[in-house]
Amino acid sequence: MKKIITFFFSGSFLFIITLPAFALPREEIVKQNLILVEAAQSLQRAEVRDRQAIATMSQMPWSTEMKTELAALQNQRVEPAVNRPAAKKFSYREAAKSSLETTRQSRQPEKTAFSKEYPTLNSEYINPSVNEEGRGTFYISGGYNANHMDYKELDDSGTKLDANYGNLRGQYAEMGYRSNRPIEKLGSGKPYIEGYYRRYGAIIRYDGATQGGKPFMSDDKQDVQRFGIKLGMYQDFLDKGELYGYFDVGRRIWKRGENEIINGVTNYGEKYHWTYLGLGAGVNYRFFPKFTAGVDFEGIPLSVEPKMSVDDFGGGYKFNLGPVTGISVRIPLKYYILKSLSFDLTPYFDYWQIKESDSISVSANTVVLEPDSDTQIKGVLVGFTYSF
Repeated sequence: MKKIITFFFSGSFLFIITLPAFALPREEIVKQNLILVEAAQSLQRAEVRDRQAIATMSQMPWSTEMKTELAALQNQRVEPAVNRPAAKKFSYREAAKSSLETTRQSRQPEKTAFSKEYPTLNSEYINPSVNEEGRGTFYISGGYNANHMDYKELDDSGTKLDANYGNLRGQYAEMGYRSNRPIEKLGSGKPYIEGYYRRYGAIIRYDGATQGGKPFMSDDKQDVQRFGIKLGMYQDFLDKGELYGYFDVGRRIWKRGENEIINGVTNYGEKYHWTYLGLGAGVNYRFFPKFTAGVDFEGIPLSVEPKMSVDDFGGGYKFNLGPVTGISVRIPLKYYILKSLSFDLTPYFDYWQIKESDSISVSANTVVLEPDSDTQIKGVLVGFTYSF
């Protein structure tokens, strides 16, 4: 059977139409050819527009790599379809499997040296729930507080007069908010606020002497509370860390002894209390995807109205203590069980120095006062932090 074969090639397309000679009249064949010509011209115009767009883009101030890519596109020549290798043939099942495998690979998380599940120590890391509006994160911490206290009262020459020492235990709690928005006037720093509360106590050893100089030892009940608010700023440090600083306003209350009989010895109560102002700074660094460590140092140069009162079964005295200063060093360690939940271990060291109080005359020949004293507390906080 005779056939009419019409073909036209333009750009990357080859059009071939095979028609039976008897099926179409001449006018219909001419009409089909005109349609093919118009289609080819349309493709040519599209190709010209694409090349013009690439030429225009190449004139813009792109990077060297981008200019190289654009030049390659300009010089690219489309290989005619007749010269291309034949397409591989696949069954429907093989094609479906290939498509599923491509989809599965595209959904795999990007593997980097620093997993995105536990990002760098920045607002996203501390604030895993940062939302689209950029709000920060609230967090709550709490757990067990254990330490060893060593308290000494000293005379003017630095000789020990008496002491309390022993292991104390209790709890701690913290709650705070970290903003994700920097304060422009302060550079890249972001504000945060934190409230804290610590309490611990136990019966520990008292080692002293009577007024006549006779050695005397007993057991004293201790109850220590410390609470306050920190206002600070933090910012990113390198790729995996953060720096921060804060202003601390807090209060410390220490009940030393109680009006009670312990192990056959009658004790009396003393209460030390003052408000303090501190300045602190620290750094945290992510050493592993789920583990961070840091150091925090706070100096307490100023106390407000430090006092000590003696309650001797209804009677007693009140002393105005001398200046109270202190330091606090902490080493926060965190292991992230979940993105918003961490296990915390924080060794710490607190030091307080109390200067001699004013003196009170209790009789014609007796004057009493509270001498200089030093307190060292070595402890550890063990707990969890939940962020939301």
